[in-house]
Amino acid sequence: IEQHIAHERVLYEQSCDRWQVVPIEPSVILSDLSTRQLEQLEGIGLLVDEFGDSLWAVRTIPEPLLHREDCAAALLELSLGGDLQTAQVAIACRTAIRNGTTLSSSEQRRLLEQWQQTRNPNTCPHGRPIYLVLQETALAQFFRRPWVIGKSHGLE
Repeated sequence: IEQHIAHERVLYEQSCDRWQVVPIEPSVILSDLSTRQLEQLEGIGLLVDEFGDSLWAVRTIPEPLLHREDCAAALLELSLGGDLQTAQVAIACRTAIRNGTTLSSSEQRRLLEQWQQTRNPNTCPHGRPIYLVLQETALAQFFRRPWVIGKSHGLE
């Protein structure tokens, strides 16, 4: 199981189930947005006000971005196009745990439980497979060892 995209699937489905835009103080200030970018941000439910010459104050943001240091960069990415689903995919990808992040046993268990509860546990929102199934026979063949997992150690 690839932890980043399993978490991305969890976050994406949570976002689809309960998309929430929340106020932010202070506002995020963006510059040099085109009319199309402004329309894009407003189209996904964000409140954006003119703040000055080529400056815009984003007063509401998607809830998953609330405590992100890269919030302004995420908002610029969201302004570049796509519908609400595209925005939800981008936010899920940006906020999912990164590969190589060490997780405790309880964190691993919680992620697996959340992932198993998703409606589509096979792929991430981008369509990449989340897991690989290896049969015992494939492992035995790879290691050139004829064994049955567990039996060599008295486990059944």
